[in-house]
Amino acid sequence: MIRCSEEFWLQDNERVRDPVFRRLLMMGIFNWDKTDAKLNQTKPTMRFATAMSSRLMSRILEGEDQVQFLACRF
Repeated sequence: MIRCSEEFWLQDNERVRDPVFRRLLMMGIFNWDKTDAKLNQTKPTMRFATAMSSRLMSRILEGEDQVQFLACRF
């Protein structure tokens, strides 16, 4: 989650134009209260899903860059 939080703050907000997705990432990275015992079993799952989503987002943005580069060449 430390790496995900760094990626979250360093990402270009102009490229990720989905405010709901950004909010869901923020909830998964930062909003887990240690005193909420009812959600203890869901924390590892949410952290895994957040980490996976963060990595997929960076790969998707890289793919978009490659497609735009190739489209500009032709």
